[in-house]
Amino acid sequence: NLESLVAEASDLLMTNLQNFCEKEDLDELTPGAFSKVMDQTVQLIQAVGQLTIKRYLERHDIDEPTLQHNGQLYRKKYKQGKDFITVIGKIRVNRSVYQKDSGGKSIAPLDRKWGMEHEYMSAKVQEGILHACNNNTPTEVEQIIKKIAMYYVSPSAIKNLVRVNGKIIEENKSELMDRIYDKEEL
Repeated sequence: NLESLVAEASDLLMTNLQNFCEKEDLDELTPGAFSKVMDQTVQLIQAVGQLTIKRYLERHDIDEPTLQHNGQLYRKKYKQGKDFITVIGKIRVNRSVYQKDSGGKSIAPLDRKWGMEHEYMSAKVQEGILHACNNNTPTEVEQIIKKIAMYYVSPSAIKNLVRVNGKIIEENKSELMDRIYDKEEL
């Protein structure tokens, strides 16, 4: 519930901020002191954001013994954590996993609910990476991300993202070009 989330986020913020202030000498403003305060502020925002998103998602998980999917009965097998990369960093979300009695592929309804079925990078992360890849190599994009983002993606994951999206674009090139041309004014 909202009250427990606010309390947990407040505790996290206060504890980390208090530990930082006790450890650091912040009596004088210097470039080094400012850099430390800025880094700590970003870390605090990231930690509170990750906690908020994690709790929000887990609150919307389906936790029933069975469910119907595409006309078939699935049973809950277990809760499993999965790491998702979002603009505020990696978030491990515990969600229910279901499978048919006869076996086969399992499903995690929460992943589908927030558009992350078969994905581990959020749409905004993917969009940012693909945009940066317009003029940079995957290794350069990794370096840019390290400097300005709250998340990390390896060069191999960047290459895979470009490859998969390139394939989708190639397969739908005609339709995409028609959409582009429809919006152009001559």
